Order: sequence, then C-alpha cells, then structure tokens
Amino acid sequence: MQTWLTVERFNTYLRASGNDAQRAFDLYQWNTALNAAFLHDFAHMEVALRNALHRQLATLVTPSLSWMSSQVALTTFPPLPATDKHGNSYDKNLWLRRKLEESREKFRCDETSTKFTTHVEGRIVANLTFGIWAELMDSRFEPSLWTLALHKAFSSGVSRQEVHSRLRTLNDFRNRIAHHEPNLRRANKAHRDLFWLLSVLDRDIQGHVRSHSEVAFLLSSRP
Repeated sequence: MQTWLTVERFNTYLRASGNDAQRAFDLYQWNTALNAAFLHDFAHMEVALRNALHRQLATLVTPSLSWMSSQVALTTFPPLPATDKHGNSYDKNLWLRRKLEESREKFRCDETSTKFTTHVEGRIVANLTFGIWAELMDSRFEPSLWTLALHKAFSSGVSRQEVHSRLRTLNDFRNRIAHHEPNLRRANKAHRDLFWLLSVLDRDIQGHVRSHSEVAFLLSSRP
C-alpha cells in the first residue's frame, strides 16, 4: 500500500489517523471520494462564474468588438510595471494577455480581428483557467472592471474584496483537487466558500448544486 501511494503521501493520512494503518487507508479513500464530489460542484460553479463575468465584460465594449480580441485586451489589461519579491521588474498584466493570446491561437482566430463569433467566444471562455477569472477580481481592476461591470455579476452589496478572497482560496483548493492532494483541513472552508459564491451568483444555481452535491454527506462521514 505504501509503495503504491509512496511513504511520504501515506504518512499524511497516518498522522491524521493516529498511526492506524487501516483507518489511514479509509481516510485516503474518503479524501479521494471527497475530491471527486467537489469536482462536481466546482464544475457548476466555475461555468456559472465564467459565463456571468463574460457577459459583463462584453458590456464594456461596443457590439462590434470582443473584449478578448488582442486590441481590446491591450487596453483592458495594459502593461503594468511591478516588482517581484526578488526585485525583478515584470508586467503584471502580461500573463492575462498571453492566456488570451494562447486561446485565440488555439482556436485559430485572426489576430487582427476585433470581433469573434459567439461560438468562438464561448470556446475561448471555456479555455481560460479558473485562476484568470479569480484574478479579474484583483484590486487593480476595481475602477476599470469591477465598478463599471463585474459587480453586476453578483448580488447587490457584495464587495470585490470578498469575492476575490474566496475565489483565491477556491482556486488553490481546486488545484489541490486536480493533483489529488490531501484536503483534510481545507474541505470545510472550501465547501462554505463555494456555496457562498453560488449564493451571490444565482440562488437557483446554488439550490440545484446543493440538491445534487455529495460533499456535505461526505464531510459528515469522515472516518
């Protein structure tokens, strides 16, 4: 068992189970099931989030433009000088423009085009990572994106800071799930954050996901 999982990986579960090998393996099985259940809920939340934000971003430009075109993206995400923890200078918005560029290239968009079909826009939206949508909630976009449009994707009175904080936590948690990592200490908070986000996006969606989710049951039945 430890050869299959590796000693280091299994030790996480051994420590959490008081060095009881059988309970540790039960805990590993439970964590695997929990991660899978979370992916179901994330699938609904992420699609709802990115489509809601896409609709609002589209309102920032005229109908003849796509917010994801290279010309518009350069205005929406302009070069922004910053310094990393090592003192190196970099453009803080470069990776956003590059991710959009990679998506346009993937779907063979003409880089000179300022407007794409609804079908192509949908494919680009689906191709962008969850981390990109979370980054759009950063404070540097408060005057240009949040105040002008993105706040309309959420319930009235919800703060950008609250959305950004919870999305960052959920993005980290989602990445751990994708890499099959232990989530023994993070799951309860992630569950609360995910359903909070659904509640401020659309309570009907929240109700649908809750009625089909297995996460709450699994959290209550931890070995």
